[in-house]
Order: sequence, then structure tokens, then C-alpha cells
Amino acid sequence: MRVITVSSLVGFLGLGCNSTTPNAPIATAAAPLAAAPGAAQAPEADPEAICTDETPLAPGVPGSPGHPIASIINPNGQSELASLMRTMLGDLKAARADIEAGRPVKPMRVVHHRIRCAWPTVMKDRDPPFDAMALSYLGGLSALEAAPPAAAKKVFNAALEGCRACHEKTCSSAMAAINGLPFPD
Repeated sequence: MRVITVSSLVGFLGLGCNSTTPNAPIATAAAPLAAAPGAAQAPEADPEAICTDETPLAPGVPGSPGHPIASIINPNGQSELASLMRTMLGDLKAARADIEAGRPVKPMRVVHHRIRCAWPTVMKDRDPPFDAMALSYLGGLSALEAAPPAAAKKVFNAALEGCRACHEKTCSSAMAAINGLPFPD
């Protein structure tokens, strides 16, 4: 039995680029990112030091080739990155609502940093240009999380430019969702 999580329900919103066929298996030498059970976990001071475009991807995890994540909008399931992108969309919508209500945005970077080491739908998309755009987006999130309320709308829109720049090159179907998020100038 598969459990539908909040993040998989966010997938219902329609963001993402999933192929209609599962990924072919990809051989990698992977090192798990998590510590052994019972081991002390160090705080994650610098997520990019742990999760980069060169981080070996662990085979067999949900969203890896041959292990798609259940998806309401894709009967074949989705990749780890597609699932993360749907979570990111939900988080950005919540941040937009917080900004509109005058509340500070909740931290997102702690989850979104995985963009750099999540299994993509198409493995060739995990390349240096994608990583550079991911870093740009993460920088925008850092600025947003630190922005004073008076600047939050402008900084939010700037962070979305990282999304737009990437999705103009790959997975353009996400542009409709991205274009619905910015605050009017």
C-alpha cells in the first residue's frame, strides 16, 4: 500500500516534467547521505557542502530509476526531483501567502537545497548549467528568508527568476505555475 503524502498531493497542482516511461537504470557508485541508525547527526550548517551536483545519487531510493514516486498526475510515477519541485511549488505558494499577510516566510532552503542532488527525470539534465541555476535559486531563497517585510515582494519575485531561468531551458511546462506566482510590479 502506498501512502499519499502532502508533498505528493502538491503534485496535483500540475507542475513538473515527467516522461511517460520510467527512467532506465543508471549505474552509480553511491554513498548514502544519512548517518547510520543511532549515530549522532551533526547539524547541517552548509547544505551545499553535503548536497552538490557531484554528490553520487543513491540507487533504490524513492524517485530513482526503477523506483518512481506515486503521483496523482503521472500514472507512471515521478522522479525524486519532480517530487521535490512540487514541494517547492507548494512552499513558494505558502511563502507568497505569508508575504501577502505580512508574516515572515518560513525557511525553505533547508528542503530546497536537495535540488542539487535529487534524481532527475532525465539524467542528462543533471549538469553544470542546471547546478548553476539551482545555486542561483538557492541564493534567491537565502535573500528571501532574510528579507525585511518591506522588501519581501521584490525579493520573492527575484527568487522566482531562478525558477524561470531554468524552466525556460528545461521542462517549460512548469512555466504556467511559475508565472502565476510573482507579485505585480
